[in-house]
Amino acid sequence: MNMLRQIAGRQGYETYACIVKSVSGATCNVQRIIDDKPMEDVRLNATVKLGDGVVITPVVGSVVLITNIDGGKYFVSQFSGIERVVFSDVSGFECVIENGTISVKNKGYSLRRAFDDIISAIGKLTVTTGVGPSGTPINIAEFQSVGQKLNNFLK
Repeated sequence: MNMLRQIAGRQGYETYACIVKSVSGATCNVQRIIDDKPMEDVRLNATVKLGDGVVITPVVGSVVLITNIDGGKYFVSQFSGIERVVFSDVSGFECVIENGTISVKNKGYSLRRAFDDIISAIGKLTVTTGVGPSGTPINIAEFQSVGQKLNNFLK
């Protein structure tokens, strides 16, 4: 605990190990392990506004470390189990990691949609030949297979 205080460069803050009881939006309810005291509305990040920076959602039932910001307000500073990670910034960029998949988008256009558009364009590809335009690429099934594999991790 003293080492944490030294790293943070601040004396007198409180840190507790807790069990996550519920999560709602940008906050969670926890129960302190040391004395079973319930604590409500613990922030998932240190900033006031959801949508700025990184918001990590803990797994209900997991152990977290909560740290006092000031004035009796706490935020989750360490996680033993993570359900979801969201990074967003003011430009509209957002990256979400959840359920073994990742979603990356910027102002409505996503990385997944870009890959889908590329695979679709390849499927329609024709080139001029000496006897007219070519047909559908003979390996289109391979590109479609890649598109299906993207479903495993891109959202």
